[in-house]
Amino acid sequence: MRKPRSPSTAFRNRRTLLLDVKARRNTARKRRRARIFNFTWKVGLGVACMIVTWFGTQKLVTKFFYNNSEYNIRHFVLPAEEVLSNQEFFATTGLQTGMNIFTIDLAQARKALLTLPQIKDVRIERVLPDTLRIRAEAKKPVAWLVSEINGKDPYTAPDSFLLEQNGSFYRAPSYLISRYFSLPVIYGINRQLLAAGDHWAWEDLHQSLELLRLIAKRNDPRLALHSLDLSKGYCIKAHGSHQEVIIFSTEDFDEQLNRLQELLNFCDRSGKQIEYVNLFVHRNTPVRFSMTEAIPLQVDPHASSIP
Repeated sequence: MRKPRSPSTAFRNRRTLLLDVKARRNTARKRRRARIFNFTWKVGLGVACMIVTWFGTQKLVTKFFYNNSEYNIRHFVLPAEEVLSNQEFFATTGLQTGMNIFTIDLAQARKALLTLPQIKDVRIERVLPDTLRIRAEAKKPVAWLVSEINGKDPYTAPDSFLLEQNGSFYRAPSYLISRYFSLPVIYGINRQLLAAGDHWAWEDLHQSLELLRLIAKRNDPRLALHSLDLSKGYCIKAHGSHQEVIIFSTEDFDEQLNRLQELLNFCDRSGKQIEYVNLFVHRNTPVRFSMTEAIPLQVDPHASSIP
């Protein structure tokens, strides 16, 4: 039979076990502290390296780019179409020669240029080392909008505006006015009512714009209109290229233009010239021919081509 262990032996074994547990716990604590320390100094070293790298890069960029006179702007390339003048460009953007090309906020400069009434879209590009290239797209007006004429120049009157196909209008810069002399003049409509959103005023305006669009689509210089009077409301009183009076109904412009072209074909064959025609009447259209000998039709080709 096995001899039972003495009490002293059991006590020694229990004590050894306790010491072993304490030693393992101390070892685990030291290892955990060592891992935390290693992680901390590695993170700190990485952050320090990043800070040093950032500051170093900033100094290099500042030295070789921002403070380098080679990158100061010396040239501005503006659109050849004279969409905007040099003075207008510099006054609007605040840019000037000698500025560093990398410090300019191109988005802010583009936003400023888009506030100009004649600009539809614009792009600004850096061309290293010292050039800014500006590409601008101008709006394409189709007519002049004037409240009334009364013998005044419709192109330079204080209440004259350029009109787009969608009905929006804007004041033309003085250096662009001569570009649009060939556009027809729409008058006899209250601009204040348009600005206030009056339904009838907008309907009259859009009808006249639709008429101009259909005329441009036919690409017939004989149909070119010089002016359109909207004061009547129920019709459009237009003047052609020879100052002939043409009365349009506000409905079915295509059918009226077909009849007008038939009359013009007749005039070409007979040598007559229209003085007055009322297309408002569908049958037996009233027409009066000029008593003077017809003048050969000489129309500015740009007058019928609406941008």
